[in-house]
Amino acid sequence: MELQEIVKRSQSERYEYPDIFNDDCGLDLTGYNGQFHAVPSWGHRKTNTLRRITLEITTYRGISANAIHYYGKLEVQGVSMTYNKAGYDYDRSAESEWERKNPYSQYFYTLNLMRPVTQADLDADKNARCPADVHFEWAEVGDLTGRWNTIDELVEFATQVVKVRFKGKWAFYVKKVWKTGLERIRY
Repeated sequence: MELQEIVKRSQSERYEYPDIFNDDCGLDLTGYNGQFHAVPSWGHRKTNTLRRITLEITTYRGISANAIHYYGKLEVQGVSMTYNKAGYDYDRSAESEWERKNPYSQYFYTLNLMRPVTQADLDADKNARCPADVHFEWAEVGDLTGRWNTIDELVEFATQVVKVRFKGKWAFYVKKVWKTGLERIRY
């Protein structure tokens, strides 16, 4: 899969991130006349030197009747913005405006993972037993949806996203639904 397709299918709801995330992205940020600057949000300890990407898998299965899908998002460790407390003319509203213009200034970067609607999805809606089983009533083949059919296909796509969009040294973990703890994925 090409970069543009992967970027299209792994987007943030709030920010427009660049296509590629380097392992030092956001650390060079300073703003508002140098009164605040970025520091690593993940710390600099010997046991925690890599930035973490965590695939969070959620579902409504077992909670909601007729729920059959999984949802996934990548939570990427960002930076923590600190400010110089000696600055007397510090303006908090100017900082929030600056943060909106600089998406790398966030503590976490969140990318929602999407897949294209298939003809099989539309056919399953036609054969639905009741209106609650219809999921893609207004969709067409190729439209993007956040509903994934299996955990395995979600993890496989997330692995592709990490390989293509993240350059440098990163740690990739999966937080699966119904399990405690994280599972490290090596790529």
